[in-house]
Amino acid sequence: MITTASSPSPQRESIGGTYIHSHGTKKFVPHLDNVQDAVNQARFSEKRWVWIEDERHAYVQGQIISEKSPRSSRRKMEVEFTNGQVYPMNPPKFDRVDDMAELTHLNEPSVIYNLTLRYHASEIYATVNPYRKLPIYSQEYIQSYKARRRGELPPHIYAVADQAYHSMVQENSDQSILITGESGAGKTENTKIVIQYLAAVANSARSGQATEIEQQILQANPILEAFGNAQTIRNNNSSRFGKFIRIKFNNRAQISGANIEWYLLEQSRVHQQNIQERNYHVFYQLLSADESIKEQLLLGGKSAKDYTFTKNSSIRIDGVDDGEDYQHLMVHK
Repeated sequence: MITTASSPSPQRESIGGTYIHSHGTKKFVPHLDNVQDAVNQARFSEKRWVWIEDERHAYVQGQIISEKSPRSSRRKMEVEFTNGQVYPMNPPKFDRVDDMAELTHLNEPSVIYNLTLRYHASEIYATVNPYRKLPIYSQEYIQSYKARRRGELPPHIYAVADQAYHSMVQENSDQSILITGESGAGKTENTKIVIQYLAAVANSARSGQATEIEQQILQANPILEAFGNAQTIRNNNSSRFGKFIRIKFNNRAQISGANIEWYLLEQSRVHQQNIQERNYHVFYQLLSADESIKEQLLLGGKSAKDYTFTKNSSIRIDGVDDGEDYQHLMVHK
């Protein structure tokens, strides 16, 4: 049992610096020019480089020429600094590393620098721009991450789900995946992606009944989101409740059932919202349905501007059609 609160498959370049991943897998850090990489490494080794806080640029590179006693007023360096403002710098072989947990020096300037390099190289930097759509959730990617050791491929939610699935099978024990983070971090989307991955990897040689169960799990999301998600200042589809999803597998590692428990619903949102936020999606979807349906619900001729619980909120979300979402909701009811 596991619980969870057309693009190219991922490839690793065979040039660049190497190091041993914490999971025991040898890693290649990709660079465009392995000769230049060696030159940069040699230059780095000649000096003692550090990150130094800077009011204008946040952090700048500094080189330690010599160190004196803390009591001495003489301190010769390329950049002046005071105690507590210097951070060690990682060697060039870690530039653009995909798993920042593997940085030798895991500090704020090193993280920012690595994200900046990845941004300019058009590589994934999800913590900087979570709304950019990336072609990394295809069936080909799912197949690439199946039964692979962690560290063999770049970090991915598929790798986490695959490890949980195979640990359950090999150890015959329940596994849990905790998906947490602040508003807009991607909890809702990652939960759906985990379920999709588990449904895909457990999809071989199964009966029609098992396939139907998997579809029911996936189709529950639109209903949960309609009644429990809302637009906030930071997120157009923020879950305003917690959920515990329990997926059960039979002795052939096939999905045999599931149940979803919800808790801590934000009840105050029903009667009060910020002017830049909305009530729960379902209210706007109902009021954007076809008039024939609205007549049956005694909502004929009304809109979100006519009701106290919705009129002072953000009525529309850019790029979202509430009427279409209502039709999608009714398909999955």
